[in-house]
Amino acid sequence: TAEPIVRSSTTDARAIHVVTLLLGLLRAADTEELPEMAIGGAFFGIFNCCQRPAVARAALERGVFEIAAAQLRAIGSPAEWLPISGGNGGRAIGCFCVCATLMKAFGGEAARPDAEAFAACGMFEACVSTIQHYEARGAEKVPDTNGYLLGTALTAIQRSGLNFPGCREALRGT
Repeated sequence: TAEPIVRSSTTDARAIHVVTLLLGLLRAADTEELPEMAIGGAFFGIFNCCQRPAVARAALERGVFEIAAAQLRAIGSPAEWLPISGGNGGRAIGCFCVCATLMKAFGGEAARPDAEAFAACGMFEACVSTIQHYEARGAEKVPDTNGYLLGTALTAIQRSGLNFPGCREALRGT
């Protein structure tokens, strides 16, 4: 349908309800049996809802980063995500987009529970390893690189604020 998942007139409470249902689907479903389009669609719905600060906070409290990290682990490594020909980039993009969008809601705050959760669940490491894999692939592989995935990984790192232990050290070699 062409109807938006969350209209501008939708209340935060309703958007939080949608996010809660979608996270429940991703958490409870055996992703081996769930169609890839359903997983991507769930992340797209969460992405749309999390553009509101109250909804982003609720998604963080409900474990969105942990669910995204689990979804990435289920599809392998950046070697499977990054090539356009690899086939798993859609799910990885969903994971990185949700993280980057959610962290935008916390951008100007002194306390950053989002950045802490991003690092603790392994999403920061996943973003860094994606960038390192891109670098290691070499120039001849650039045409087969999912540029949107690479861009969302970089955006997620940038929006994390780079202020948690080990962040800057991990990026220095990249």
